[in-house]
Amino acid sequence: MGDRIGVVDRISELPDFIIHHIMSYLSSKKVAQMSVLSKRWNYLQISFPILVFNMSRKKSSREHTVEFMRFVDASILRFCELQVPLQKFRLCMPLHDVEGLISLLDKWIELAVAREVKELDFNFRMDSNGYGETDSDGDVETDGDGDGGDSDSNGDVNGEIYTLPETIFSAKFVTTLNLTNCYLEQSSGTIMLQSLKKLALDKVQIYEEMVQKFISGCPLLEDLFLSPIWHSDRICVSPAPKLKILTIDLSLSHSGAEIIEIVSPSLQQCTLSALRRGCVIDMAGCYDLKYFDLTDAVISDEDFHNLILKFPLLEKLILCNCTVEKIAFSSNRLRELEVRNCRELISIDIDAPSLLTFSYDCFTRPASINIPRSCSRKARFQIKSYNDTLYSFNRIKELLEVPYEIEELRISIYVEVCI
Repeated sequence: MGDRIGVVDRISELPDFIIHHIMSYLSSKKVAQMSVLSKRWNYLQISFPILVFNMSRKKSSREHTVEFMRFVDASILRFCELQVPLQKFRLCMPLHDVEGLISLLDKWIELAVAREVKELDFNFRMDSNGYGETDSDGDVETDGDGDGGDSDSNGDVNGEIYTLPETIFSAKFVTTLNLTNCYLEQSSGTIMLQSLKKLALDKVQIYEEMVQKFISGCPLLEDLFLSPIWHSDRICVSPAPKLKILTIDLSLSHSGAEIIEIVSPSLQQCTLSALRRGCVIDMAGCYDLKYFDLTDAVISDEDFHNLILKFPLLEKLILCNCTVEKIAFSSNRLRELEVRNCRELISIDIDAPSLLTFSYDCFTRPASINIPRSCSRKARFQIKSYNDTLYSFNRIKELLEVPYEIEELRISIYVEVCI
């Protein structure tokens, strides 16, 4: 009974790469706390190949920016001295007119690329005064739990945005590149991102020609997110032989787009948002598309129906805040249909024998709905009625009178009553 069982630290006996993998699920604060356990754990913390720096939105003054810059610089230099590959480098901070900031940002990117970084994520937060967004988060943070005007050629950030150095175009080991609130200059050189599979350009000032150069220089690109700030009236995603997921959000575009051309035979999922009236959508080569989301689009019935006919393998369709008046088509593969807040919609008439889920939300007079009785197994209707309440109830009554083979039915009716 008095014998004591010796405590064996088997975790410390694991290889470095396994412990690093375990550490990747912890915040930087937790990782830093583990460094005091022993000299080996201190080395494991220093050599941890995931560098995530997120400056708190609450402390976004120039003084805190200088303090944050010193911390980031020391951390990166200490890691690079080990001469080991870098898995991830994420930087989220506001831009201030701080002396030396631009040269440091350029240096950090060059060091990360030199260390064969796999994931790059830069978010240079901006607000109306150029000094970062406001938020209720806590102190200056450097962990991985945070949130996620034209610039001149020297990258001045006094009320403007950061211009990324051309070094980033030759990061041949990068597989994921996320850029937010920055500027990509026209490059005279060749973009060589042979390993890049995922690219996100959010609130990035970029020319349409540069988008084309990115696509041409990324032969393995599978996932592309575009929310650019530009004046171009044309978007061309071609050729993109490996592309599977595409999102284009034009809500920040100054003039919208007149033409969207997508040539990607492997495309599986596509989301198009904020399309202006008359925009021509050319997706003739996307025969394998299975998921299509059209949001905030000014589109005619004819253009919408002609577009849907190009996707014979479509399984899920989402329409949100679009100007279509009639939805009428047939599909043997469609399994899910969501129609949300299409204010001008008059009728829905579809023939989809494989349909399993149908969801309909409206904030005006409900449209007439005609789908075969055996189509939908799950149906959800949400109607917010501010006028013509009797009309809304009659529409619901018509739906319930049809003997659909529905296993799950949800109906929500919101009525505004003036007393």
